[in-house]
Amino acid sequence: MASLASKIVEFPRPRDQRLDEALRLCNAGQFSAALVCLVRLIDEGCDEAYYYAGRIYEEGGKGVERDLAKAFFYYEKSAQEHGSVEGCVALGRLYYFGIGVAPDYQKAFELLKLAADDANHAVAQMMLGQMYAFGHGVRQSTVAAREYFQKAGEQGYVFPLSALSALEWRSRNYWESVKLRIKAIWLAIRISWKDSSDERLRRS
Repeated sequence: MASLASKIVEFPRPRDQRLDEALRLCNAGQFSAALVCLVRLIDEGCDEAYYYAGRIYEEGGKGVERDLAKAFFYYEKSAQEHGSVEGCVALGRLYYFGIGVAPDYQKAFELLKLAADDANHAVAQMMLGQMYAFGHGVRQSTVAAREYFQKAGEQGYVFPLSALSALEWRSRNYWESVKLRIKAIWLAIRISWKDSSDERLRRS
């Protein structure tokens, strides 16, 4: 796989207003209409639209049949041709879990590491922590797993705190594990109370 290190980007803000309209349609459950808008934007050169088209095809429903091959296509375009951070994470997730593609830990690791290290992406850091914790495609390393879980946790994400708690328990650091578990539960309650769809509750 070609390196994306020189290409990985955060999409500039403000976004194209037409993209915001497409996302509004998604949030309203009008996936078919949103997809029409996104494909039109892709044809007009909007790089960010690739990722969102992939999301719609991966999830499916409400007028759009789930199509993992198309989801993979759009994520791959987003990551490899346009250096999208979210595209890298999405494509890495498909490879990691074998969603619509044969599982490939090595490809997953390459994509997630770019997003984690170059863009400080918390979800990519969480997934890398999991890979190191269980030796999925890499040499198992509690030190590396702890480092990535801590980086994601410092950004206010809940799951890495829970994962770190489990890691500390397995390492027999029981008191630290309990403290982290309580912190994760309290943080999840606070975030969910305000917005149950908050990004910080995301697992992958």
